[in-house]
Amino acid sequence: MMSAVVSATLPRTNNTALPTPVNFTLKHIAEIDPNGTLSCVYWNNTEWVADGCELLQSNNSHNVCSCVHLSTFALIIETHPPLDDDSNTVMDVVGTIAVVVGLVFLSLALLTFAFSVLLFIQVWNLTKIRSKQEEIKRKRLVVIGYVVPLVGVGVPLLLLTTITKGMAADLTDPCNNYTSLDQPWRGTNATGLYICDQYFTWNGWYRLLYYGMSVHMPESCVNSWKCGSYYPLWLNGPHPQITDGIVTRGVCGSWSNCCYWSLSIQVKACPGNYYVYKFVSPVGFCGAYCADVNTIAPNAANSTVSSTNTTDNSDPCNVYTVLSDDWRKLDSLYYTGYSGHDDTLVEWSGWYRLYLKGSSAQIAESAWCSSYMTCGGYTPLLLGGTHPLPQDGIVTREIFGSYSYVTDGSQCGSLKSNPIQVKACSGNYSVYRLVKPALSIPIPTYCAVVFSLPSYNPCNNYTTLNQSWRGINETGGNNCDNSLTWNGWYRLLYYGMSVRMPESCVNRSRYSTDIALWLNGSHPQITDGIVTRGVCGNSGSSCCYFRFTPIRVKACPGNYYVYEFVRPNFCNAAYCAVFWQKPIELHDAGL
Repeated sequence: MMSAVVSATLPRTNNTALPTPVNFTLKHIAEIDPNGTLSCVYWNNTEWVADGCELLQSNNSHNVCSCVHLSTFALIIETHPPLDDDSNTVMDVVGTIAVVVGLVFLSLALLTFAFSVLLFIQVWNLTKIRSKQEEIKRKRLVVIGYVVPLVGVGVPLLLLTTITKGMAADLTDPCNNYTSLDQPWRGTNATGLYICDQYFTWNGWYRLLYYGMSVHMPESCVNSWKCGSYYPLWLNGPHPQITDGIVTRGVCGSWSNCCYWSLSIQVKACPGNYYVYKFVSPVGFCGAYCADVNTIAPNAANSTVSSTNTTDNSDPCNVYTVLSDDWRKLDSLYYTGYSGHDDTLVEWSGWYRLYLKGSSAQIAESAWCSSYMTCGGYTPLLLGGTHPLPQDGIVTREIFGSYSYVTDGSQCGSLKSNPIQVKACSGNYSVYRLVKPALSIPIPTYCAVVFSLPSYNPCNNYTTLNQSWRGINETGGNNCDNSLTWNGWYRLLYYGMSVRMPESCVNRSRYSTDIALWLNGSHPQITDGIVTRGVCGNSGSSCCYFRFTPIRVKACPGNYYVYEFVRPNFCNAAYCAVFWQKPIELHDAGL
């Protein structure tokens, strides 16, 4: 027991569950064993358990615990930490295999014993024969009936026991069972990024790499704004020796002082001059575990290099893996959509087809690049160029990305990843041979957008926007399309006359909102069908400084256009309208 026992209750209720966790600080009553593991626990009438409680922060004198219920709480330390769930699962599998094999050998032993009984009966009958020759024969039969079966069963069982114990030890050793974190942005030389490890789902043990080479956490203070984050996390103490086994070490986060934040992790030294860490989420602050680039080991870690299989003649339109991660949707802002996914940690193999919430999707093209965009990671990846047609076969496309917090639209596609292969399939969908993105890009993820054609003709089924303030000659006001609910297709009118979005920069002083949205590309022809176009906003210094979510456009008979407007990323921004021809009234167009 490492603290006094405290109790917490609510009056006039038996309900101990809480809608939000409660945090409380426990003072240590004894010195911490550096080889032990601290746990926040509560008393459940028979024993101390940790369900619903977790350790948030720790230092030499206090610990902060968080629990989702009320009870009697305390802080305990385990000098021999139990195996994690993964290790228990492995042991269960190994134990099951050992039991099955043991039963097989037991059955063989029983059969051998029965056979031995029959032999014994025969041998017993031979005792009546007094000749020396028959006596020798009887002894041989005894050896065959008893000794041989015992050796035949006993030796394999002994070997099986030895092998399974060795397998179990290897599988539960974190030096043989870890996840490689080859993320160069964690390097102590990385700056200018804002990545938070609290968004990751940490599970098990991890080994730090730097472009395939072993590194370990720094053991001294790292200045703030390094290691790709606000608060760089460094190991507050020396790394262990192999003979030390698994140890607990403090971790510090630098800010106004070197150990402004603190938490604890487990560390183990492994044969081969590397270390593994049991990382935990740094709850309550935006920090990231550092990799000391000054500790690069010359021996590279085992890694798998992705390559294109040119011998596979099967049609990828028929043989693919479904990728249905809803977090890949490209419509969230940076501060709400970043959730810690990283496609460099995925073992990519073969071809993939994308879905979003059950609907067919495709990798977003470069026209989808917008300010503050994200799709589950830190760097959204887009397709360089357009998707191929079915008659094009398998083509290669570049992959580009830009940091999700970037505002300036000119930086779209500033980061180049590894190219992929694409094929358009009959049935109006595409498949992709995805590969591991470039390690130089921090936390990249392939972005997806729903790709489907409407079941109706938008030229015959649209909503008219007859709002004069959208004209580029209108001034004053703070109109914002972000506050509207957009659904379906729209046609722009100006006092009842057909207009369209401008195809060039709109002066901020000549419009009734802060950011006038214009079409970054030409309008389509009727034969083009439905096309996707980018949307830009003028900052005053750059016409396309703000890039918004692209929209779809269609040219209609009667010399007008319809648009599938979507909500802009932020205010105050609004779609604007302009005359591009002699004004045509609706009745002149036969409407």
